[in-house]
Amino acid sequence: ELEALGRMAQAQESCETAKGLYARAGDRAGVASATGYLAAALAGAGDHDAAQKLYQTALSIQRDIGNQGGALWDLNGLANELWAKEDLEGARGRYEEALRTAQEIKSRPDTADARANIGFTWLEEGDLAQARKTYERALAEFREMANSSGVANALNSLGETLYFQGELPEAAQRLEEALSMDRRSGEKG
Repeated sequence: ELEALGRMAQAQESCETAKGLYARAGDRAGVASATGYLAAALAGAGDHDAAQKLYQTALSIQRDIGNQGGALWDLNGLANELWAKEDLEGARGRYEEALRTAQEIKSRPDTADARANIGFTWLEEGDLAQARKTYERALAEFREMANSSGVANALNSLGETLYFQGELPEAAQRLEEALSMDRRSGEKG
């Protein structure tokens, strides 16, 4: 909450306190969560090197204790930090790990989100065919779940990819559908 309010120093301090309390109580899951939240606070403050190290530490603990849900969160954070450093291949590798983890724990929303994130790395690298294929699959998954926010985001990303491929009528169709969904849901972004 403090991070969302832009109070990074207080967020970091709270995470450090929580981490210490969990460590003294012998709660490794709590230590891992507090470490992951601390990584997010540091990332929000722009310290990507420290955030990357903390996400890796949290991920190691989560895997060691068998907490796949926590590992999934830390994998995504780690991927985001690699992305911030413009390591798209490294970010994609972590998103692919997140995809496998989401599939293992049978989390359909996380599976579709991971697939969409992978698509974005392909788009950024300029592999439009791979981006399109990945977005189309994510879109189908979001539609199966009736996840309107996910559908709209996937449609937007797919529309952008189609635009870059020169498929202008299809791009316009996807983007219009995304815009219509966002208007219905009140999404302003």
